Amino acid sequence: MAIHWMGRVQGAMQFRAAASVLAAASVVARGERVVQARLAAALSRLDLERTEAERISRELEQCRDLEHELGGKDAGGDEALLALARREAHALQQRLAALQRALERDTQLQARLVRELQERHGGGAAGDPDHGGGDDTQQVRSLFLEVLPGAGGREAAIFADELFHMYHKYATRQGWKFDRLGDCLARVSGAGAYARLRHEAGGMRVQRVPVTETQGRLHTSLAFVVVMPERAADNIGTLRESDIRMESFRASGAGGQHVNKTDSAVRLTHTPTGITVAIQSTRSQHQNREIALQLLRTRIREAERRQAQRRECAQRRQQLGTGARHERIRTFHFPRDQVIDHRVNVSVSDLSRILNQGDLDRLPVPE
Repeated sequence: MAIHWMGRVQGAMQFRAAASVLAAASVVARGERVVQARLAAALSRLDLERTEAERISRELEQCRDLEHELGGKDAGGDEALLALARREAHALQQRLAALQRALERDTQLQARLVRELQERHGGGAAGDPDHGGGDDTQQVRSLFLEVLPGAGGREAAIFADELFHMYHKYATRQGWKFDRLGDCLARVSGAGAYARLRHEAGGMRVQRVPVTETQGRLHTSLAFVVVMPERAADNIGTLRESDIRMESFRASGAGGQHVNKTDSAVRLTHTPTGITVAIQSTRSQHQNREIALQLLRTRIREAERRQAQRRECAQRRQQLGTGARHERIRTFHFPRDQVIDHRVNVSVSDLSRILNQGDLDRLPVPE
């Protein structure tokens, strides 16, 4: 079991060591580590603050019960003890209010950091107010789906890998074509695929005791799902060949001697933007180049659109606050065996069936 998990974890984390398929790796890696460190710290504070707030709430309830008993007609009139209970209740109320303010600040910080990570990866929740929403989703022929580990280290990488396999199983159940292009990166095509999977874009949180945890402590980790519609070439515009740098290299991983002993893998870099795509899914260098070119076009299109919308929607975003409902869209809570959708505030039981069998139809689909 340990060897199996290590193999899956290593596969999920290869994108960190390889050239980034989302942006220039030398730029992304430095900034992303800083953002993830801040996000991990914010998550840690949130867990501590929630635990402390729950404890103080219980103490406050007990204190008020005591205050009610001492102030009753048959309590015997112990004024000193009643005054002490009231002072204690007032102090607890002030501490609880301070904790609630801290929770609000850290929740807003978490949402901002999650958005920053998503924007660094050039993705976003397709169909949400910040993502354009102008596509006829039923007409989109296919999409690119990627799952990225966030804060949480090895546990986050394991969770990202589990989510990717969940989507693979769901696509199989729906009869869609699921072409794996890289570690936790796939092209999905089929009737209604984009219309359904676009709702999966956003932050996913997992709360559980990891298999490596020896003291039974509950850990919180994050993963991010990026869903981008595949654009037809005539809707994207022509890329100048002079702006594209191509590199071929030997494919790694499973695939037999032919894949591993020829330079069939392809890496394309769009020099004006630094966006890089690496594909090694087929034995043909030509086919890999065509797939990489299509993905590169899509990423450039998304990056350009997000840059324009970032300017146009600045005022609207400010009015909407953090937009947290578009960030951490779900929590997989293992101790309660529940998946919580924060967009519609609905909890669904039987987490293992959803995650391990890809039964996403049990989950609500936001309108």
